[in-house]
Amino acid sequence: MYRETQIPGGGLTLLALLALSFLMPGWIAALLGLGSAHAALVAWITGHEGLPCIGLWLCYGAIGFAMLIVAAIGAFTACIALMRGLAIVKAWGVRASHAIAGILGELLYWPVQLLSERVWDALQQQYARLFAFLREQHELRRMYSEEYAGDYPSFRAFQRDYYAHQHGQAATETDPLQQAITLMGLPHRFTRDEMKRRFNLLIAPIHPDKVGPNGLATQLIDAYKLICSRKAWQ
Repeated sequence: MYRETQIPGGGLTLLALLALSFLMPGWIAALLGLGSAHAALVAWITGHEGLPCIGLWLCYGAIGFAMLIVAAIGAFTACIALMRGLAIVKAWGVRASHAIAGILGELLYWPVQLLSERVWDALQQQYARLFAFLREQHELRRMYSEEYAGDYPSFRAFQRDYYAHQHGQAATETDPLQQAITLMGLPHRFTRDEMKRRFNLLIAPIHPDKVGPNGLATQLIDAYKLICSRKAWQ
């Protein structure tokens, strides 16, 4: 039975190394521009016969094998250096991309943050003003219905007169003390205890500790302090 002759893998490798060892000097000579010198060397070796020729060819092959080893080591070293260089470039690129992304993120974040803070502050201020206005209107309506409904024909009239007194536009009341008395709804003659009871009644529903800072509570407190100061009440 016919059997295919197979050369072991080690034998193929040995033959390949042997062939490359004898080809390497010619390639190196051609690469260095020494092709004519290499041709003269080969002609000189082939000019010998017998054992000298075999010995010269063995030396030629050994030199070629050494060149092959040096070339393999050089190629391996170059590959390692190239891989390390690529790894360094990759790491640098990753760090650079992260740094650029961080800078761009900050550049985009700062304007957005500044704008959002400005808008949020403006909204909060408008809300606070609206809330204070609604509280003030509610308290004015309560004061009108409980204290001044008989003195004014309508809430609008009471409101106009109240704001006139508040902004110092009332022609009949130019004295700050008289304005404070009118704001608290006190009679022409009153005692210290009457003033305190009236102040506590007015400040209770709009006290800053309950509803927060508001203009009406501030005006009442200022009026109370002014009356106590003018009348020398402790």
